[in-house]
Amino acid sequence: LGGWQGPFLPPFAWFLLKTYVLIFVLMWWRWTFPRLRIDQLMRFAWTFLLPLSLINIFAAGLWYHIPWVNAGRLGELPILGWLVSAAILWMTYTWLGKKVQGTAFEKRIYKFAS
Repeated sequence: LGGWQGPFLPPFAWFLLKTYVLIFVLMWWRWTFPRLRIDQLMRFAWTFLLPLSLINIFAAGLWYHIPWVNAGRLGELPILGWLVSAAILWMTYTWLGKKVQGTAFEKRIYKFAS
């Protein structure tokens, strides 16, 4: 965030202002959004983020290796690479979103709670 560099305040004041704003935003985020259990987070990572990242790698490889998509080597139709990659990622995102949204998390059972 630039450390102590700032436009109109002394360096120590600018640094403290940035620090307090960052702490406030982190605390605000923590207070506003609900906590995720570790099993919910891991399920989201394995069922949504991992397939999306693999498709992202595939789209980047497609962009690089297919001549009509690659705009860096040929210089022809630079927008075509963006459109093909965006279309692949958007279709994957919507498909995974519908797949993950349809499944509900299991209700937690507490054995020793009274």
